[in-house]
Amino acid sequence: MSSFPDIWNGPCPLCREEAEHSHFFTDKFRPYYRCPVCTLIFVPAPWQVTAEQEKARYDQHENDPNDPGYRDFLGRIVPFLEEYLETEGKRGLDFGCGPGPVLGQILEGKGYDMSLYDLYYRDDKSVLEGSSYDFILSTEVFEHLSDPDATATRLFSLLKPGGILALMTRFYEDQVSFKSWFYKDDETHICFYTRQSLSLWAEKKGVKAVFRGKDMVIFKEARSDNGKYEE
Repeated sequence: MSSFPDIWNGPCPLCREEAEHSHFFTDKFRPYYRCPVCTLIFVPAPWQVTAEQEKARYDQHENDPNDPGYRDFLGRIVPFLEEYLETEGKRGLDFGCGPGPVLGQILEGKGYDMSLYDLYYRDDKSVLEGSSYDFILSTEVFEHLSDPDATATRLFSLLKPGGILALMTRFYEDQVSFKSWFYKDDETHICFYTRQSLSLWAEKKGVKAVFRGKDMVIFKEARSDNGKYEE
């Protein structure tokens, strides 16, 4: 097995704190490091796959938008979103929609005006420029990002005041064996979040993180007339 540094120095990809990130785990492909500040687990750039390799992996996925199981898996985030969405909120963006924009279809069927973006399958940068959305969804995307802070910050800049950013990504819990955790086994997954890491990021940005289950979180301004965001 290759030898990897015990410490990875530099800014955390999420909280941006300059720190000595300790070696957390190594499999036969790559090392994983953990931020001592926010607890994010990440794979540094030298061991990340290339864009070409990532696209090839995505092309192998069988994410049929007509598959009821796949629609149900992604669609779980819709009622969670609607709990925190103002009734007049009608314009949304599905960021990282993939080749089959399931959530876009589901939400358009509910009367929402949806825009779609995907780096590999729908690279229409016009939807990321000067737009103003009531909500943005990003499902099974943030685990692939080498700079999640920059991406999330940009997405927030596209929201109207009071807008919602809703993410779906599997949260790591310390009682789970990382060695046997299935979510790390996809080589395109390079950032692994805990509730603590996302809560700390939200605090730094001045927003509230509301979690649901093992893989969903909503970010919105902490202040709310109905108190929902103070959970």
